[in-house]
Amino acid sequence: MQKIVFEPWVGRNYKNSRFGVPVLVLGESHYGDESETRPTVTIDVVHRLAQTKRHPFFTKVSKILLGIDQNGWIDDRTRGEIW
Repeated sequence: MQKIVFEPWVGRNYKNSRFGVPVLVLGESHYGDESETRPTVTIDVVHRLAQTKRHPFFTKVSKILLGIDQNGWIDDRTRGEIW
């Protein structure tokens, strides 16, 4: 059995989710240089691309969780709160 390489992102509201239950979004892989293989890469990526900047993956997952269709808009503050 392999050891876990990446620490998970756990949002500050994980236990008190706006959805009434904790939500787990499970991803499969990280892609990048070998130099990016560090335990905190998931935490760094989610913070940067879901909470600080916009990235299609994090925006789409947020919209799915909120029940917003693909043509709907989600503002940066709401997207960041989801994560």
